[in-house]
Amino acid sequence: MGKQIFVPSMVNDSVTAYHTETGREHWRFFADAPARLASIARNGKVYFVNDDGYLYCLSAVDGNLL
Repeated sequence: MGKQIFVPSMVNDSVTAYHTETGREHWRFFADAPARLASIARNGKVYFVNDDGYLYCLSAVDGNLL
């Protein structure tokens, strides 16, 4: 997680991980509804909620749904 930032999107219903030094996309996860609020990253996991009413938990390494 150390050098990544996780960005939610209302435009394409996703959360994207970017490398903070290069700005390159590391991975992108598409949900079923817009992600409007900031995500939380802790212990190798990324948590976020969106308009479908679910709490998502993703692997910070590869963006896979846990």
